[in-house]
Amino acid sequence: FQRGSVRHEATAEREIILSAGALNSPQLLELSGIGDQAHLESLGIDVVRHSPGVGMNLRDHLHCRVNYETNQAVTANDLLNNKWFAARELLKYIVNRRGLFATPSFRVHALVKSGLSPYPDTRIQCGLSSSESRYVKTGIDPFPGFHIGSYFLFPRSHGEVHAASPAAADPPRVRANYLSEQIDIDAAVSAIRRSRMIAQHSPLRDLIVREVRPGPQVATDGDILEFIRETGETSWHPVGSCRMGTGPDCVVDPELRVHGIGGLRIADASVIPFHPSSNTNAASIMIGEKAADLIRG
Repeated sequence: FQRGSVRHEATAEREIILSAGALNSPQLLELSGIGDQAHLESLGIDVVRHSPGVGMNLRDHLHCRVNYETNQAVTANDLLNNKWFAARELLKYIVNRRGLFATPSFRVHALVKSGLSPYPDTRIQCGLSSSESRYVKTGIDPFPGFHIGSYFLFPRSHGEVHAASPAAADPPRVRANYLSEQIDIDAAVSAIRRSRMIAQHSPLRDLIVREVRPGPQVATDGDILEFIRETGETSWHPVGSCRMGTGPDCVVDPELRVHGIGGLRIADASVIPFHPSSNTNAASIMIGEKAADLIRG
């Protein structure tokens, strides 16, 4: 490992626990010679164990948003666009812990049935911001706005993540492969339609000036799908790239031990074979707690 400009080496007497997440754990395995033989050889890495499942089965929630302009100047847009409003809200929080600074990112969410499954399979949530992207720092709309976001809880599409070079400092190459399965497409389109339906009912309807994105001109399933392809973004819920199981495509066994490698376990979301309902935070904490019990045992 490297601290500042100084490289260090640490050794373990019993076990090493790899916990770098669904994007970096497979990368570090590959840099250590554990992965698909052909890929490792293409990077000039000596093969310690041929494990073709490393980096495969990557899954994520594709997040799509319908953006609205509102007639209520009480949104995160207003915090960023109006310094006096932001100062007032900050003072409100300092004095009595109320106001927008005491507000969670999403004010409300629901788990609903899309009709494609016999159980709730879609998350819909309302957040107090509107923008072209979750990543554009200057992309917040210049008016009060909010969005209704959504994603399919149990995506069938899966991609892959691999080391792009032998250097640990280089980011891995990620191919999310969203919407490669028809059920994911149907669920995403259904979620946009459900979001719009919610917005068309009171009391929310009375707070809306207009639908900003995608806009009423985007009405057919094909147009909605194109909007999703152009604007859909990660929910930061990647899992599955070091899949748990006993088959040839699995990386760790049910006790989190890397197949064929002594003294090495993985404890993070990469071992989750497929998505739990919604966020991966609680599931990842549970994996860490279970790993601690297994190690103590």
